[in-house]
Amino acid sequence: MGLWPVAGGTAVSHDARHVPESHAPSRFHRLLTVLWAWIPVVGWAGFIFWGSTDVLSANHTSRFLTPFFHWLIPSLSDPQIDVIRTIIRKGGHVTEYLVLAVLIWRALYRPGAKPREWSVRIAAWAWFAATGYAASDEFHQSFYASRQASVGDVLIDASGAVLGLVLLWGFGCWRRWWISGGP
Repeated sequence: MGLWPVAGGTAVSHDARHVPESHAPSRFHRLLTVLWAWIPVVGWAGFIFWGSTDVLSANHTSRFLTPFFHWLIPSLSDPQIDVIRTIIRKGGHVTEYLVLAVLIWRALYRPGAKPREWSVRIAAWAWFAATGYAASDEFHQSFYASRQASVGDVLIDASGAVLGLVLLWGFGCWRRWWISGGP
């Protein structure tokens, strides 16, 4: 445990449990810290929600993707373009929930603090929250005629969340963020 010098030459611990009340962050500051941690989660979840409407349905995105791929590679057949579009769409699912899981982990992991050790419990909560949101997102899609709910998409989304957390753990190990070094 390190000590920080303060005015008057006295040293105080950087551990919040040992900081005199006059040096502790105010309730307002703590509230802002928590809000700052959760605003990206809410924003990203809103982006996913918007993308689950009719706006980004396969019917609408195929209107510009199909001509683009025909222009890019004229020899592609329509079935080949359908495969490419499917890969792009499923890759989007993975990416959306990879980011969501990492943002949730960031919000749950002591907002405002630098990571010190990997927490499997926090990673599990982040995964459950992202996967629960994926299930609710598929339910949301069932209300649009141009969309369909799919358990397979929930599994793809959950895989994206796992991938995001594994990449975060690996990056943290590489950057030596984790004291314990492993899950």
